[in-house]
Amino acid sequence: MHRKSNGFTLIELITVVAIIGIITAVAWPLFERYERKVTRTDAIRGLNVAANDLEKCAAAQGGSYTDCVLTSREIQAGVTPNGKYNLVISPNPLDANFEIDAIRVGGDDDECLVGVGNNYRLVINNLGQQGIRNGNGAAQFVTTQQNRDCWNK
Repeated sequence: MHRKSNGFTLIELITVVAIIGIITAVAWPLFERYERKVTRTDAIRGLNVAANDLEKCAAAQGGSYTDCVLTSREIQAGVTPNGKYNLVISPNPLDANFEIDAIRVGGDDDECLVGVGNNYRLVINNLGQQGIRNGNGAAQFVTTQQNRDCWNK
């Protein structure tokens, strides 16, 4: 007498779970890299829009950044379009130049972490130079590998 099989064997279930585990192990790092790139793109877009706002304001005021504020609809209350970064303009009040920092909201990025316990900051200035803010608060606009990685990964 033959018994009819109703369901899966233990070996079949273990095989399916193993395959799902392998796919997850491969896909998860790719997803994290994609998410990091999207987050940084939000910061870069926000910095560029903010810098353009300030340049338009300065052009309307004869070259002075004094009393300039962020007016773009894309940047609401100093937050980047996707809400991942706060934008901080320095010095305040603005004068002959500016630096805008993008400060990550709710998390760090180990690849761009500069200084122990600091959120990394992408920085752009009135000359369009891209940089990172280091642990002691100084902006680095030199082309270092860390700077390129933070802006391009």
